[in-house]
Amino acid sequence: MATWFQGKKNVLCITGAGISTDSGIPDYRGFNGSYHRGHKPMVHDQFMSSKSMRQRYWGRSMVGWKEFANASPNVSL
Repeated sequence: MATWFQGKKNVLCITGAGISTDSGIPDYRGFNGSYHRGHKPMVHDQFMSSKSMRQRYWGRSMVGWKEFANASPNVSL
């Protein structure tokens, strides 16, 4: 598969949920994920119509950023 990428300038990869767990990013919808524990995602209208909801969104993003920052590429195929 790696040889397929050689010589290509642009590649788009659409993956499914959970592809990043082997890199250290927690699974959102899995058994131990925050969605399973009751967290419901904010919808676009909530974000756009309320300053306090935007502040909440960005605040939660800052809390979760550490896990993304500490993630590293994995070799899973």
